[in-house]
Amino acid sequence: MDYPWSSVAGGYALPPGRRAKWLAASHGLGVFRCADTAEGRRRFIERLDRRAVEEEAARCGVPLPVEEADGRCSHLRRGWYWGTQAFAEKLMVIVERGVQKLRGRASRSAPERRSHDMAQAGEWIARGIAAAGLAREEMRRLPGSDGRKVALARLVWERTTMSQDWIASELGMGSAANVSQQILRDKTGKRRHKLPAPLRSFLESVKI
Repeated sequence: MDYPWSSVAGGYALPPGRRAKWLAASHGLGVFRCADTAEGRRRFIERLDRRAVEEEAARCGVPLPVEEADGRCSHLRRGWYWGTQAFAEKLMVIVERGVQKLRGRASRSAPERRSHDMAQAGEWIARGIAAAGLAREEMRRLPGSDGRKVALARLVWERTTMSQDWIASELGMGSAANVSQQILRDKTGKRRHKLPAPLRSFLESVKI
């Protein structure tokens, strides 16, 4: 029920008026002798819960635990998706792009390159802060969504191998998740015109 892409959470657990019209939930519930009512849907979900607990792990699709396995990693290699063929094809394109981006970034992460990038990132941040007319501590006290911070974060992220954790720490942006979110929002650069002119000139000079 906590998984948002499940046909249970997004369909079978919902009343008819709140689920997709193409989902034949009433038929599916009927297979298990559950009526398409609040009580019937509750019984259906309870049955699934019992099945996951009572059946052998290998039979219900749950991988057997391995003591030395990293619990943060998934054991799954293939699985079902809920959606159209067009959705599946679009998802595969997105995944492939992400994999290629990660591979490209990993190839640039040798110790020598990382050391160089750290120095370069530190220099760019210092120059950017100065161009914004601020002291470093003033910059750190600004909100994590401040356009000046976001512009410098984007510069470092796109032009070096420094992690978003590092960027968050250097610019006082709270967390890597916030850095990622703010960079994504700024992808089009629509807020660039609101930056101080000296900072815009600096960013243009390094071709960001």
